[in-house]
Amino acid sequence: MSARWILLIAGVVGLLSGCGGSGRGLDANGRPIGEGGGGGPLVATWRSIQDNIFTPRCTECHAGGAAPLGLRLDEAVSYEQLVGVRSVQIPQLFRVDPGDPDASYLVQKVEGAAGILGGRMPLERAALSAQQIAVIRQWIADGAPRGDAFRVGAEEAIYESLPDAVALPDGGFFVAWSRTDREGRPLGLLGVPVAADGTLGARVALSEAGQGM
Repeated sequence: MSARWILLIAGVVGLLSGCGGSGRGLDANGRPIGEGGGGGPLVATWRSIQDNIFTPRCTECHAGGAAPLGLRLDEAVSYEQLVGVRSVQIPQLFRVDPGDPDASYLVQKVEGAAGILGGRMPLERAALSAQQIAVIRQWIADGAPRGDAFRVGAEEAIYESLPDAVALPDGGFFVAWSRTDREGRPLGLLGVPVAADGTLGARVALSEAGQGM
């Protein structure tokens, strides 16, 4: 998460860069050895998409501390790093824009849509099937809920603004960004200090929803 923000600040491009991972430590489904596999039938829920697409097709590269651009798609953090989070490569778009699959950069990348930067994902591997992409689209159209037993409205999604940076006297800078719901109601203000050498400090909550600032 922290790595994603410093890369965003620096303007690094390539939302889903390829990697030459060897797959060491992963089973045939892309899960760390020792973890259970098998995702069951593919349906339009985050859990099913995680088990049937993200884990077996994406986590060879996008997992752990070395994930390209800090984008992890392992199940512990994939939802938080996708839903309502701006693309590093095209910050005008969200990786997953709840209720709007066409505007979701994740969909554009797996479809290889015109206007994306870098290659179609998964990079240098077989493309997702039309059925897999359709399921991802349906999940997003349903509001990209995390739960499997119910759907939430798209207005409940959390969005992060583009960050603002303020220079500090020691040569570093402080980055702050806000979180809102789909209607623009504030959900809090977050920030992180960055030292002159690029070292990222701890993220801090500058305000919480309803407290102002």
